Amino acid sequence: MGFPETTGETLYALVMKDEEYKKKAEKVAKQEAGARYKAAGKDTDLNDTAIMDELFKSENDTVRNKIIGAIDRKTFQGALGRCIPKVKQQDINELLVYKAFPETYFHPDIAEALSKGGKGPLTNPELLADRIIETGAYLFGYKEPRFLSTALMVGMSHSVSRNMYGGGKYTEETVAYTLLTFSFFGAKKLGISDPDWFFYWKVFGSLMGLSLDYLPDNYDRAKALMGSIHKKSCFPAKPLTVHQETLLSAFLTAFESDTPPLLDRYIVDKVKPTFSDWCSSRMAEYLKSKGLVGKNKKESKT
Repeated sequence: MGFPETTGETLYALVMKDEEYKKKAEKVAKQEAGARYKAAGKDTDLNDTAIMDELFKSENDTVRNKIIGAIDRKTFQGALGRCIPKVKQQDINELLVYKAFPETYFHPDIAEALSKGGKGPLTNPELLADRIIETGAYLFGYKEPRFLSTALMVGMSHSVSRNMYGGGKYTEETVAYTLLTFSFFGAKKLGISDPDWFFYWKVFGSLMGLSLDYLPDNYDRAKALMGSIHKKSCFPAKPLTVHQETLLSAFLTAFESDTPPLLDRYIVDKVKPTFSDWCSSRMAEYLKSKGLVGKNKKESKT
């Protein structure tokens, strides 16, 4: 069947086990495949109210409580609303542009999955910048009725994309790694230690189909999981694949007119003193290998 599974102890499985609801949700997801984040309006079958109706059925109590704790629907809604601290949008944008997105490109399996759709937003420079900012708005800005539905739609899109494009290495590891570039690097770079932060990403990840083994509930566990995947799949460094080159080329083209330009942000004497800590060290090495920046970029560690 492939990831995500419609069985097992995940919020994704709880929602999708109702065949009638599953058919309605799949119809919306197929309409949204490869497009922007839209499928979260009140007039669709994929809204937060409908998803909570499924999650909080009494028959789902045991599995749901194992994932999110023994809390009622009202408490669950309140907890999600507290999870995202009031961080500056500019900091979120810089996290996504200079750290989270570049890091995913250096995982070869993720690069293959992301580029499988051909002319999707992540391979089209004209769409990429808007897509990254849009991602920040939805993933780092809790807002009903879109949060749960966006997470579920992302999970469903993996199955849709696999069927449409004939493959793509969508596994628990690649999805967990991608989520960690937001949750772990977000906590690290934005200086967040609040446990609510990881509750937020646990809910999001479980609705994407991730099991609890891939959903750390604190910073130390997130760091350990990221380190494990990083060591297994990203190092030692290998020649870039055609999928990685495609994504990196689109990324550089999309931000070449940024102010200041993207490349300048990797030259330490042109940025704020702490900015090098935000940047992907592997992106810096990639730029150096292409002769695009000098050798004075301070290296940052994962």
